[in-house]
Amino acid sequence: MAIDETEDIDSQNDEEIDYSDEEVEEGETKTEEETQEEETEEEETPEQLKARLTELEEKNKKLFERAKKAEEKSKAKTNQTNKGLSESEIDNRVEKILLKRDGMETDGVELLEKIQKVAKLDGKDITLTDAQSDPLFKSYKEKQEREKRKRDAQISGSSGGGAVNRSKPLTEEEHNDLVKKKSRELLRKNFG
Repeated sequence: MAIDETEDIDSQNDEEIDYSDEEVEEGETKTEEETQEEETEEEETPEQLKARLTELEEKNKKLFERAKKAEEKSKAKTNQTNKGLSESEIDNRVEKILLKRDGMETDGVELLEKIQKVAKLDGKDITLTDAQSDPLFKSYKEKQEREKRKRDAQISGSSGGGAVNRSKPLTEEEHNDLVKKKSRELLRKNFG
């Protein structure tokens, strides 16, 4: 039965309107089962409502416990990734990475760690950067620099020059011949 469009909204209508054929969604109508379910839901007794309420509260508790367990599990994974490291240990690792990035060899970093451990035994808490000012490390670093200068100063065999016999000095004539020979080789090589 259709509602009269001219009817006033505030007016009382004594006749009951049958909504059982009313469309629910895009052409679908309510079935008899759905209307019966709605009627039974509306007719629940207080005891049934209390039972449903306790059932829903129990489900809510279980869901809350699951969420809490998942959160704890997530926290445990986060702690495992940190492996229980203290802030000073994390700072130490960062310092090691920075020192290696700046070109310090592994031996140097290991020496700094040993110096740091000895300082801790003496009751001093120093960083790896502070350990660089220790006399032992300074002498190690000086030794490394001397060895590097020696290696850099040595003439390598692959510098492009042939083997030179340094046992006897060249005469002026031999020197001039050698220069001419090398110049010709270089010109042929570069200009064909």
